[in-house]
Amino acid sequence: MNFTDYCYDMPPKVHIGVTACSQSLCVTVIEPRILAGHHIGNNVIRGCFSSVFKYGLTPSTDGFSASDTSCSRMPAYKLLPPHLARRASNRTVELCWCFGQLCNDYPSAESRFAKQQPLSSSIFVFAFIVLIFCWTLLI
Repeated sequence: MNFTDYCYDMPPKVHIGVTACSQSLCVTVIEPRILAGHHIGNNVIRGCFSSVFKYGLTPSTDGFSASDTSCSRMPAYKLLPPHLARRASNRTVELCWCFGQLCNDYPSAESRFAKQQPLSSSIFVFAFIVLIFCWTLLI
């Protein structure tokens, strides 16, 4: 997982390691950094869904497809564990996700994943869609 502005706008000479998320979706959380009312950059968290979201479900997203890269804006507190969400600010973040060939380690991780676990990927995507649907019912 990387925490840096370079994930959002990578300069040519900066090299950030990639993470294979063969058991999970790839996610990026982008939070605008505001100082005295001016946007001065972004806080970026990038990694595998399973390691970024350890505290439960993520908010619902409309029209999710495993073949698309998708993004959704939401209140930051919805991504935090309950004990931190109560004290969170009213800022919004952008949550983006991708799967397989759309992620930062394609084609190496995608080809290994496709050969070893073709059924597991379908099951994971189905389970993720069910989790999103259940979260929608709770909201």
